[in-house]
Amino acid sequence: SSETGLEGKTRLREGKTLDLLYTTIVQEALGDDDPEYEPKIRSVLGAVVLAANPLSPSAIAILLDYRTGYVSSLLSSVHSLLILPEDPDQPVRPFHKSFPDFIVDSTRCVDQRLQVRPSDQHVELLVGCLRLMNDRLEQNMRGLPEKVTNTEVVDLKERAGRHIDEALEYACRSW
Repeated sequence: SSETGLEGKTRLREGKTLDLLYTTIVQEALGDDDPEYEPKIRSVLGAVVLAANPLSPSAIAILLDYRTGYVSSLLSSVHSLLILPEDPDQPVRPFHKSFPDFIVDSTRCVDQRLQVRPSDQHVELLVGCLRLMNDRLEQNMRGLPEKVTNTEVVDLKERAGRHIDEALEYACRSW
C-alpha cells in the first residue's frame, strides 16, 4: 500500500510526505530575504547530488568559484539532508538517495526556486572545471625528471598531492 498509518488515525502518503519534508527544509534554508541566494544554493546542492564523485565543500567552492566558508554555510542550512563532515576537505553526501531523486525531478520538486536542473548544473560544473584546468594545469606540474615512467618515481603520489588538489583532480578526471 502507498499509505502508512501513523499515530493512530493519521494517514500519510509515503512519497508525498517525504517530498513535503524535503520542500519544507530547503524552503526554510532559502528564506525570503535574498533572491540571489536561490541560484547559489541550487548550484551547491547540484554539485552535491550530481557530481560524478562526492566532493568536499572546499572542492565545491573551488569549482563554483565561491569561498569555502560560504559553501559550508549553504550546506549547513540543509544539514539535516546531508552527511556533512566537520572537515571541509571531506566529501559531502546526501543522507539518503531519495533527496537527489527529489531535488532533480520537476514532478516531485515543484517549487522552481528549489529544483536542481541537471543540464544547467552540469554546464556550471563543466565551466568551473575548464576554468580551473585552464588556470592551474601546466606542463610537468609534478617536477618529474625527463624521460622517466611513473613507475620509476617512488614519491609520485606525494608529488601529485602537493600540486593537484581534489578540485583539480575532479576536473581532470570528470571532464
